[in-house]
Amino acid sequence: MTAVGTFISVSGLFFAVFPFWVKKREEKDAAFQSSVRKELDSERRLSREEIQRERQERKDSVERLGLKIDALEHTIMEGVLMRVGKIEGELKGMREILNTIQDWFIHNTPAGSK
Repeated sequence: MTAVGTFISVSGLFFAVFPFWVKKREEKDAAFQSSVRKELDSERRLSREEIQRERQERKDSVERLGLKIDALEHTIMEGVLMRVGKIEGELKGMREILNTIQDWFIHNTPAGSK
């Protein structure tokens, strides 16, 4: 009986709170939509010259960003190539040492002498 009573009270509370929450959510959505409409209306009032100027500024900004990206890509590639060259040189230098260790194990361990 306690479980049924708890269920009924919780569901009653839910059905009382849920419409209030939905109403608040709808009010927030309506306020957001009206603010967006106001902003769009103010943007529509821009003159053709302002729009052209804004477009040109954006194009210039995109071109500058492209140049910066190219410079960064070039710098990164130089760094990577330099590091790969160093690693390759270190590996070539270690090859002789690794061959010496391998030969030692082949000649000085029971598994290697079989």
